Amino acid sequence: MSGEEDSTYWEQFRRGDQQAFSAIYFAHYNSLYYYGLKICGNTDTVKDTIHELFFRLWNNRENAGDVKSVRFYLLKALKRDLVRRLDRDKKRITLHALSAEVDIEFSPEDLLVQTEADDAQKKLFADLLNTLPKRQKEALYLKYYEDLSNDEIAEMMSMNYQSVANLLQRGLKTLRDNIKMWLLASFLYHYYA
Repeated sequence: MSGEEDSTYWEQFRRGDQQAFSAIYFAHYNSLYYYGLKICGNTDTVKDTIHELFFRLWNNRENAGDVKSVRFYLLKALKRDLVRRLDRDKKRITLHALSAEVDIEFSPEDLLVQTEADDAQKKLFADLLNTLPKRQKEALYLKYYEDLSNDEIAEMMSMNYQSVANLLQRGLKTLRDNIKMWLLASFLYHYYA
């Protein structure tokens, strides 16, 4: 769904249009679900939190304001709701620590590699991503998997724009360096084997 369609549906939803609300739900559910799994890993908790989020949205639609990006709004709301739920349930670390550092784990299935890389290469790349610090992983996930802008990531992670830009730059540099090291080691291994 394009941003323009999102905005149109959002306005219709605010006026009580159930079909528009349903379109928003179905357009964003998968993205919310996978992001929620990155935060807490419990499928039932994520599903319940998403449903509660949409239930609350529908019940408060008259008070819903204008949003620049529906996707960003929903991702941020889901993160906030999951953090509150996890804190309340005492199943994970404290609210402050979780809101500061969401530990996103990448799997080979997450990777949207356009080339025909084999499973070993996908696993290697996922492993390299998982070596990054938590905040770098979260920033990269939000940028390249959720297609959020640096401003949206900054708001989502309670940081300023420059800090997000630095996180992304350091994360990509570390990935490049690690890939170079792996390629060199692989070359040397095959050359001397």
